[in-house]
Parts: sequence; structure tokens; C-alpha cells
Amino acid sequence: MKQADSFWLAVSVSVAGTIACPLAIAQIVPDGTLPVNSIVTPDGNTFTIEGGTAAGSNLFHSFGEFNVPANDIAHFNNDLTIENTIARVTGGNVSNIDGLIRANGTANLFLINPAGLMFGPNASLDIGGSFVGSTASAVQFEDGSFYSAVDVDAPPLLTVNVPIGLQFGPQPSAISVEGEGHRLRFEEKLLASGQETDILNREDRPPGLQVRPDRTLALVGGNINLVGGNLTAQGGRIELGSVAGNSTVILSPIASGWQLGYDGVEEFGDIRFTGAASIDTSGAGAGAVQVQGRSLYLTDGSAIVAVTLGDEAGGEVSIRTTESVEFVGTTPGGEIQTGIIADVELGATGDGGNVILETERFLARDGGFVNASTRGGGNAGTLTVEASDVILAGVRVFPSPTGSGNPDVDASGLFSQVSPGSTGMGGTIEIDANRLVVDGGAKISTVTRGEGNAGSIEIRAAESVEILTQPVARKERPLPSSLRAATDRTATGDGGDLTIHTDRLLVVGGSDLATTTRGMGNAGDLMVTANDIELRGFTFNQRERLVPSRLEAQSNTIASGNAGNLTVRADRLSLVDGAKISVEGQGTGAAGNLSIAAETVLLDDSPLSATTTQGDRGNIHLDIADLRLRNGSSITTEAQNNSDGGNITLATETLLLFEDSLINANAFEGTGGNVQIAASGIFTDRNSTITASSQRGIDGTIIINTPDVDPSNGLLELPDTPIDVTSLIGQDPCLQGSGSELVSTGRGGLPPTPREALRGDEGFVELVKLDPPDDRATREEISESEPQFDRLVEAQGWILGPDGEVILTVNPPTVIPHEASVVPDLPTAVFDRRACRF
Repeated sequence: MKQADSFWLAVSVSVAGTIACPLAIAQIVPDGTLPVNSIVTPDGNTFTIEGGTAAGSNLFHSFGEFNVPANDIAHFNNDLTIENTIARVTGGNVSNIDGLIRANGTANLFLINPAGLMFGPNASLDIGGSFVGSTASAVQFEDGSFYSAVDVDAPPLLTVNVPIGLQFGPQPSAISVEGEGHRLRFEEKLLASGQETDILNREDRPPGLQVRPDRTLALVGGNINLVGGNLTAQGGRIELGSVAGNSTVILSPIASGWQLGYDGVEEFGDIRFTGAASIDTSGAGAGAVQVQGRSLYLTDGSAIVAVTLGDEAGGEVSIRTTESVEFVGTTPGGEIQTGIIADVELGATGDGGNVILETERFLARDGGFVNASTRGGGNAGTLTVEASDVILAGVRVFPSPTGSGNPDVDASGLFSQVSPGSTGMGGTIEIDANRLVVDGGAKISTVTRGEGNAGSIEIRAAESVEILTQPVARKERPLPSSLRAATDRTATGDGGDLTIHTDRLLVVGGSDLATTTRGMGNAGDLMVTANDIELRGFTFNQRERLVPSRLEAQSNTIASGNAGNLTVRADRLSLVDGAKISVEGQGTGAAGNLSIAAETVLLDDSPLSATTTQGDRGNIHLDIADLRLRNGSSITTEAQNNSDGGNITLATETLLLFEDSLINANAFEGTGGNVQIAASGIFTDRNSTITASSQRGIDGTIIINTPDVDPSNGLLELPDTPIDVTSLIGQDPCLQGSGSELVSTGRGGLPPTPREALRGDEGFVELVKLDPPDDRATREEISESEPQFDRLVEAQGWILGPDGEVILTVNPPTVIPHEASVVPDLPTAVFDRRACRF
């Protein structure tokens, strides 16, 4: 029977319907290529699809055209025993779907059209199982057979086996999903405790293409574009895969439907979300999301949402691309930032899912972000970014919705938060990159405002970490970029640690790396390991206060928790132009300790400091081979009120203290801290100081240890055979002799030898400029006041003159032997020109 005959035999219409129905019915046209062909029966706007060829629990359909206009229904009226309905489209035209696709029972539906799939803003699904929409050329089965949508001349080998893969041709066609945007927004909610927290309002979000809870929605093809479109799988799984070139995507059955694998794919395509598009797997336990392609681009507030709403654990959100991932901007009013939201909602006890981004280049700018937070009892998931380049840049500024005049700021970045009232733990943020750049007010932040502890931040960057603050397009001061692990004033939980391993760390323009506490919880520790660390410059905040570039471990004035410790390990460390490294205990808790181990450290108009207000600690320990302080730089510990001052311990080869620089261990009412310095050489000027004092209490002590001179160091055993000294002495020692002299400075000034340290009682050395001698006057003075000699004779000895000066003589003096003794400091020795005869 021909295709047209089988088609029209299945249709029974009235005379009036014979004009209108063929146009509508032609939207879904069987191709007559199966042993048992598909049958389409229209009933108003519903088109019932029956027939097809069954093989075990698989049901195969084949269509020349498959389109579902708006308000129409394509109903796959399959038997309830069917597990997989596999429909191919062979006519070579794109399938336009803007209506409803329905299937019976719990069957999974595969819709395969190599020419392309377009889902309009009204497209929807009503199926009991999972949905896989693909532009693959064929479906591969476990027994090695294929159900091809391009090779339809050969009889299909239909099988009872489950699908295991999607096979693509050389140029897979695109898939697009259109819609009106997600209409998500964050709104403030007042808690019973009187605290406020923000929650994600999802009530107005259109579901778009949606599968049943705990099922899979997968779109796999060439380029994939969501233009305001929405994909939904509550607690289920959403798969987006974009491939290019001949390849096979693996299908693996799992509890929630299907998981796709891309090990056999060598080339990938691009995935784009625009117009506030979204995918959402939120549920009792947030569902999983997997996105795979060459590049992923989200803008206009588009979002990947996976929120845990109940007592089940959330699934993983994994983004893997071979080239780039970019999250840019916000919705027009700033209600939602572009990026990923993987949270635990208010009242939920299930843990949030982990977020993984693997790419060559990750960019979040102008409000783009990734947020993995908890507002409930469940723990937030871990946020991991693995990329060659990670670039977080810029903010989006909007007028305040309350009219307070303070603008709302959406900073780009990576965030993990424990909200007020939350008992869950915050998630760790992990970055493994070649280069990390945080610029223009962007942030990486973990913070707790509740009972749970904040997550930690762990950064490994092989080449560099650059925290930069650049002016933004606004009249106000630029917003500093920052990396922070913190506790807020409402928190009882502890803050997380901040750890950085890199080759080069650059902090510029008022940017900061910090662990802080403003609440009852303790702040975490800040640890930086790098070959080269440079902190430079400052900015001004909105209150016109200077904000330096800095590393700090701090407790705020309202905090009762302890500040964290700050540890730096580096080859080279430089702080210039007001930058600083500090530990501060401004509240009632203890300050942290500051430890630095480095080969060289330069402080130029910059401080190292430890401050405590009411607690203890606040010590500074430095192990530095070469330490230089210039231009008003300082190393200080300061204790306010009745706290005892912190101690400064310094081990160094050389210490240079110049240009009003200082080392101070001070207190107000308590005991001043102690300063202990072990150095091979200490060099200072008149205006630089080392002190340990207390304004009203007991002064601290200063201990400076320099190595003693070993008289035997460098001595050689004399040979048995005397040396002929005449071969070692120039024959004309006084040839340049007019006005020459040799001066030993005696006590004070430079060390007697280069190998000796400057002793504690050395004086200051000042360089003075000598007026150039008048050679003519000198020669005339010599000729008038001194006898002339007609030949030069070597000095053979020396005698003491009447004023104690040493005079070299022609004739050797009579030597009276005596026992060796320690020679005291010698007076000035002068070469007498009269010992030279001409």
C-alpha cells in the first residue's frame, strides 16, 4: 500500500472538513517506511498517532514531516507496556513544534530529526517518561544495530534492545527553544527571628518544555539556542549537548532516565542562552544538570537553576566546554544575575548539589555569577572551577528600588553563603587555573550569616592571581575587587579559610584578600604561597576614606569571635604605595598572628602590622633573608586599652631601615611587646627607629643579636719558607704620593672588615661631599713648605710622631721584642709625604 493511501484510509472527515483538514493534517505525515507504518488521526486540534512497529518494549515511528502548530496536540497513543517510543523524521525539513506533545504511560520519547528541531514559546510536553530531542542521524542499540533517519531505503533493523547512543553526521543541525524568559526574582523574607533573608521566587516562571518529576529532558544536536526559552525537570535531569562532526554520544540508563556521555566526541558546537532563558531542575532534591559543548554563553539574566527544596540531596551541575564559558550581565532591572543558582532553600534539609565548571576560559562579567548557598538546614554544595583562564570582571549598578539613594550593585563573581537562620554549612569554592583575574569590583566570597560555618576558598593558579580594582562607569568611587571568607554580624558560625597557591600574586588599586569576622564566630586563616607577591596602591571608598591594597585577617569592632592567622610564604614580596599586610583584632576576641617567610621583602611607604584591642595574640614572626624598609614603612604591633602588645620576632641576613621607617612593638596601658632581631647586618639612618614601649604600662624589651667576629676566621697557616715581600710590593709606592693618606676610622661607622657585622655601639655613617682640591695650590704649598728630594726611596720602617701619628721612615727603627698582646683601637694613621725622596 502506498504512503498516501495508508494515510487517507486512516482519516474520516466531513465534507466541510475536507478543505481545512489536509492543511493541518499535513503537519504530521508518516513516511511509510516501516513494516507497520505510523497512523495519524486528527480530531479537532488533536492528532492521535498510533500504529508504528513494536519490538519488545520499543515502539518505532517514522515520519516524513513532524510539526505541531500552536494550540495543537500530537498524541502518541502507545500501549502502556511500551518503555521507549522512538520517532524519526526523514523528510529533510526542520520540525517546528509550538504545541503539545503527549504520550501514554511512562514511556520515554525519542524525537530524532537530522534537519533540525525548533520549539516555539508555546511548546510543551505531557509524557510519563523522559524526553530526548536530537538532530542525530541515527539511534544506536545495544546489539550494534541502528535506527537511521537518513538511510531510509534499506529496511530498518528494529530491535528489542535499549538505545545506547546517538550517532551524528558531519554537520549536525541546530536545536532552538524560544520563550518569554524566566521571570525569576529574588525577594526579601522576614524570618521569625526578625532577620531578613532573600529567597528565589519561582512562582511566575513558565515551565516551557517540562518532563515529569525525576525524569530526564535532553536536547542533543549541533548548536543549541535558548532564546528566552525554559526547560524544566523537577528533581530530574537536564542534558544539553552540542556536537560537531561525525561522532557518537553515549546514552546510559539511570534511575532518573538517561545520562549522556561524550567520550567519543572530538568536535563540539556552541550553546547560547539569551533573553532571560533558563533551565530549572529544582525539586525536593535539586536535579542534575549536564551541559557539554565547545562554548557556553549566557546573557540577559539567563540562568541555570538547581535549588534543593526538601529533604533529598541535590544533584550535580556540571558544565564542560572545550573553549569557553561566559556569563554576562543581568535581567534589565537587575532582578537576576546571569549564571548558575544552586542553593538550598529556606526550610530544606537536603544538601545542595555540587557545581563543576571545566573549560579553557571562564568569564563572568557585568553581573555574571555562580552562587552555591544555603538558606536551610542542608549544606551548600562545593563550587569548583577548572580552567586555563578564570576572569571575573565588573559590576552592574541599579537605582535602589526603595528610593533610599543607595544603588543596588550586582557584582560578578563566585559566591557561597549561609543565610540568616540557616544551620547548614557553606560550600567550598575551589579554583584550579593557570591564571585568575578578579577585576573591576568582582568578588570571590564565602560568608556565613547564620549558625552554619562559611565555606573555604582554595585557589591554585600555576601562573598568576591578579586582584585588580579599575574605575567603573559611574561617578562614585570604584568598588574594590576582593577575595573574602567572612562571618557577618548575625552569624554564630565560623568563617572559612582562604588559601592561595600561585607563581605570582598581584593586588592593586585598593583590592583585598581577607578573612574577617563581624559576629560571634571565629574568622578563618589566610594563607598565601607564591614565588612573587606584589601589593600596590589604594583607592577611596564612598566615605572618602583611603582603602589600601591589602592582605588581612581581621575581626571587626562589633565582633566577639577571634580573628584568623595570616601566613605568607614567598621568594619575593613587595608592598609599595600604601599597600599593607595586617592582622587585626578590633573586637573582643583575640587578634591573629602574622607570619612571613621570604627571601626578599621590600616595604616602600607600606606597613606590616598586628593590632589587638581587647584580646591577646597579634604577634609578628618574620623569617626573611633580605628585609628592606623605606620611605616611612613600618613593622608594628599595637595593643589598645589594657591589652599586652604583640611580639615582633625577626630573623634575617640583612635589615635595612631607612627614610623614617620604624619597627615598633607598642601598647597603651598593657605591657609593650618585645622586639627580638637576629641579623647578620643591620643598616639604619638617623630618622629610623626600633622601639618597644607602653604609654601607661611597662615597656617591652629590644634584643638585637648580631654574630660576633671570629678572629680566626679567614686566617691561613704561614708557609715554612719566608715569602719574598719585594715581589709583592710595587717599586714606586710614592709615585702618586703627593697628598695621599690612609685613614682607619676606628670605633663607629663601617665595620673594620667586610665580613664583620655592624656592632650595637656603632655610630651613624653619613656621606659628605668634599670640595675638589685645587691641584695647582696644593703643588705650590708643597714646594714652599717641604724639602725636595731628588730620588724615591722605599719606606723601611715607621715611628710615632709627637702627636701620636704614624710616620713611615727610610731607616728601620730599632726593634725591641715583646710579648704579643691584643692591639687596642689605633689612632688615625697618616702616610707622611716626607718619607718619599725625589
